[in-house]
Amino acid sequence: MFERYLKLIFGVDNIKIRSNYIIGCDEKSCIAKGFLVVREITRSLEDLHDGELTGFLNNFVRILSKPFPIEIRTVFIPIDKEKFLNKLNIAIQTKEIVRESDPTNERLATELERLRRLKKKILEGDTPYNVAMIIIVSAEGSNEEDARERLIQRMKILAQDLKDLGVVVEEVRGLFILEVLNRFFRI
Repeated sequence: MFERYLKLIFGVDNIKIRSNYIIGCDEKSCIAKGFLVVREITRSLEDLHDGELTGFLNNFVRILSKPFPIEIRTVFIPIDKEKFLNKLNIAIQTKEIVRESDPTNERLATELERLRRLKKKILEGDTPYNVAMIIIVSAEGSNEEDARERLIQRMKILAQDLKDLGVVVEEVRGLFILEVLNRFFRI
């Protein structure tokens, strides 16, 4: 099943899954694809003012406008409302206790307010969901080693630029590559 899909992606029969990338080669060249999964966005977009949000989005688009192929896949997964509210209530209670012992902690106050707004939205009918995002980076080379080296360089640059923006990504490795293909490409 995976091989059939990979052949469609690469357009070649010679597909290999390596420890941290997938590569497909024909007689002329090789194409390597690596995957970065977004683990965390360190800034709450809801807490940004209009100008800050515009700046963040402009920088995000600029980072993704590299002179090499980048693809983003996003999956929204609904969460059980009751379970999420229970976890949210525990998080709010925990932060309230910490806040009582450190009332000058503005960062904690902001986080607590954000959690309360989220709880209110869910109680008003919004459905909670997890967002899973994967960034696919491609590189072409005359052979596998050339394509791999270009891919590694591109992924390092992209990961660092995203980190500077506050978007923490992690390189997908090992069998997690198959899980990523299954989740994001529905194969």
